[in-house]
Amino acid sequence: MFPKDYEFKKEQLIQLWIAENFLHQHDKSKSMEEIGEVSFRALVSRSLFQRSSGNKLGYVMHDLVHDLAKFVSGEFCFWLEANNSHNIAGKTRHLGYLQSQDAFQKLEGIYEAKSLRTFLPLNLNPSRRSALYFSLLSKKVLHKLLPMLTCLRVLSLSRYCYITELPDSIGNLKYLRLLDLSFTGIKWLPNSTCKLYNLQRLALTDCKDLIELPANMHNLRNLSHLDLAGTNIKEIPVHVIKLKRLQTLTLFSVGRQRGTGIGELRQLNDLHGKLSILELQNVNGREDALEARLKEKNQLEGLWLEWSINSGDSRKEREVLEKLQPHTNLKELTIKNYGGTAFPFWLVERSSLSNIVCLCLSNCKYCISLPPLGQLHSLKDLSITGFYAVETIGPEFYGSDGLATKPFESLQTLRFKEMVEWEEWFPFENDIEGRAFPCLQELYVENCPKLTKHLPSNLPCLTKLVVSDCQELVASLPRAPDILHLQLGYCDKFLLKNLPPQLKMISFEGWSLSERIEEVDASLKILNIYDCLSLSWLPMDRLSTTLEVLEIKSSDNLKFPVHLYYDSLEKLLIESSCCSLQNFPLDIFPKLKHLTIKNCTSMESISVPCRPQYDLQSLRHLHIFGCPKFVSFPEGGLHAPNLSYFRIDLCKHLKSLPQRMHTHIPSLEVLTISSCPEIVSFPKGGLPSNLRSLCIYGCARLYANRAEWHLQRLTCLGDFCISCEDIKSLPEEGLLPTTLATLRLAGCPHLKSLNRKGLNELTNLEILLIDDCPELECLPEEGLPEYLSHFRIQNVHC
Repeated sequence: MFPKDYEFKKEQLIQLWIAENFLHQHDKSKSMEEIGEVSFRALVSRSLFQRSSGNKLGYVMHDLVHDLAKFVSGEFCFWLEANNSHNIAGKTRHLGYLQSQDAFQKLEGIYEAKSLRTFLPLNLNPSRRSALYFSLLSKKVLHKLLPMLTCLRVLSLSRYCYITELPDSIGNLKYLRLLDLSFTGIKWLPNSTCKLYNLQRLALTDCKDLIELPANMHNLRNLSHLDLAGTNIKEIPVHVIKLKRLQTLTLFSVGRQRGTGIGELRQLNDLHGKLSILELQNVNGREDALEARLKEKNQLEGLWLEWSINSGDSRKEREVLEKLQPHTNLKELTIKNYGGTAFPFWLVERSSLSNIVCLCLSNCKYCISLPPLGQLHSLKDLSITGFYAVETIGPEFYGSDGLATKPFESLQTLRFKEMVEWEEWFPFENDIEGRAFPCLQELYVENCPKLTKHLPSNLPCLTKLVVSDCQELVASLPRAPDILHLQLGYCDKFLLKNLPPQLKMISFEGWSLSERIEEVDASLKILNIYDCLSLSWLPMDRLSTTLEVLEIKSSDNLKFPVHLYYDSLEKLLIESSCCSLQNFPLDIFPKLKHLTIKNCTSMESISVPCRPQYDLQSLRHLHIFGCPKFVSFPEGGLHAPNLSYFRIDLCKHLKSLPQRMHTHIPSLEVLTISSCPEIVSFPKGGLPSNLRSLCIYGCARLYANRAEWHLQRLTCLGDFCISCEDIKSLPEEGLLPTTLATLRLAGCPHLKSLNRKGLNELTNLEILLIDDCPELECLPEEGLPEYLSHFRIQNVHC
């Protein structure tokens, strides 16, 4: 069902397993994610999936295994690609494809698969944020094609971020078991959704515009998994308690009216996974809280308890929290905005949270001390934030089992943040051998302005230390033979001596003593220098052969050594720094992939050797921003065959882009040109044919020569945005290619009208966004094209 070269992440594979096997879950004591994890490990152990050689987090299917799977699945499974939709057979039951800007023409072949059971688009890389990578589904597909597939069991529309509503016809998919709308822009669900009586799983994760659910959700009697994490739903519909089969309910917002109170949870004892209970200020008191019966829910693994406002009644909040005691099987617990001055007994007694692995206490502003968390022997991750009343941390924190114990014996990550009154951290008594925190790997101490001392002196397993905004802290590095990452920000009294040679990453921010940089050793891989105004040099003679990432910000006096050769550097950022640097020689960075130069007021040019066709094979990302003296790229252009992202902003004296971009930068996909008023035209030969996203802002002379752009040749262009004072009407006829899916007009103060004929040429246009165009008087009399699926207009007067 998938192409041979497709690279999966573990989480993707587990979700695929859930989609394909959801109807066959037999072990009701475990969540689908747990069973999926076990199944995934089994597939890897049998070599059905194997680690990707290029990505340690990725997995691929061996060619032979893929060919066998394809042979066995026959006509029942189909992988949709650009030009093979006509091959979809009537027997096809399961369809998959890679998400992109998916037009109706790409998917209309699905009409042949009348008995399709699974519609499962996959996202290439959800972490990529460029406009190029958003997923777009044609309005025709959503409103005309999918409702025809009445045999669907699995329907995923996940990560189609411009989907804001579903058609009422969704209720006709009566066999639907799984509906995934996660990470979409959905604003409401139609009432017909409540007619999906066979629906078992409804995923609405991170649908941030969703604020309510249909009133008749209780009609979905077979619903067992309702994922609302990341939504803004303020109140759960009444009678949710009627959903007797519910195993997953990620969010419950306590309401005030009858049928929406916390007591609605009382009979849902089969809940698995994680549950967030919000708006706890609406709980009337201890009896009301006891109705939730959290202690009986022995399958819950994670619990989030949150008040949105402080009731002002410390005693009431403590009584409510006391009666929300979870089962001892709980592994993750978060308590946020609790207004009590002390915690209830179950958070103090070790036996009550004997299996807790992750604990987060956030914004408990009135608690004057911390509970004895050192006694929690399973605890691995602890975060303490916003305890404004705590002044010291000492014996009460470690517990009171005597000196023979090992406080925090399993803890791996410890975070303290926004402890504004905290003055002293007392060490564990007589802890010469480092019995406290024997397994601690990461320690974060941030925004604790009054903390003067101490840090633990002996942390044998520590690999990462972050100390930030602790101006009064007088401390030195703990004894940590395995430390690899060190981040120090605005803590000048921190004693930096004898840095261990195995350090791989160091970040300095707001340091005033430049001589401390001498401690940096030659094994370093990542170095960040932020806001170090007095720093004038770096020991690059020792680092140039090993450093892979270098970021320099707000360090004007730093001199960048351009006489060295940086064998290993892959990512370089210079921002508001190195004011003496005028010419940037790219040839001294043979492995550089990402280059960003921002607000470097003296930078004039980028250079490469004068020999013909010097290739910058590694370069993938180039961004130049706010360099007023920047005037030129290398003569002959940039030979960067793998460059995919190129952006240039606020370079007011730059007159031209690199020459021969169409041949020298053939892989370019995203190009942005902003506030470069002297650029007159695109390079001779035009832009690269693979370009997918083009944005032009504040380039009046370039816009004046738009007749020479020849964008119609760019058959891959799907996203175009423009901002210019001289624009009066857009889109002009013949200006843009018919492949365009998204058109954005922003900051066009003299735009008066939309050209209907120009719009009609854009037959694949799905999204039209207009912002800050105050003189736009009206929309076309004929109306907007009916094929538009998303139209947004802001800051206009029409």
